[in-house]
Amino acid sequence: MLFKRKKYLLNIRSQVKYAIIFGGLFFLGNVFFVVITYFTMTYQVTLWMSGQSPQGLNFFMKPANFVWTLTIFSLFASIVIGYLFIVVSHRYLGPLIPVLRSLKAYFQNQEVVEIRIRQTDELQEFVNDLNLELRKRGEDAPSS
Repeated sequence: MLFKRKKYLLNIRSQVKYAIIFGGLFFLGNVFFVVITYFTMTYQVTLWMSGQSPQGLNFFMKPANFVWTLTIFSLFASIVIGYLFIVVSHRYLGPLIPVLRSLKAYFQNQEVVEIRIRQTDELQEFVNDLNLELRKRGEDAPSS
């Protein structure tokens, strides 16, 4: 069901731009978390080496390995978030294409066909109201 779409990128420029922005913000947030965690773990290792007892330190986990693991996970998660953004934005941009096509036909006094969108798309209520209004105006229009 997720892979049945013909085109995922309806408006390539905006969808990719926002996917990069949201994925990048997520990645930067994770990098900040990794840096704070690294310094916390380094401080705890320093305490342990000086003979003091750090609380909650797993002695078998090296801070550098932890940082690389979290960085790779953050990068993977950022890619997944970018992909999900494209899929979700497709549910909003997808209905706009037939809506704009119908409005353009209406304003050029051409025949307007009923707008049909997929059940999974958003803007269902808007499209139904627009169809009703266009049908009503088409019936009220004088015959040539």
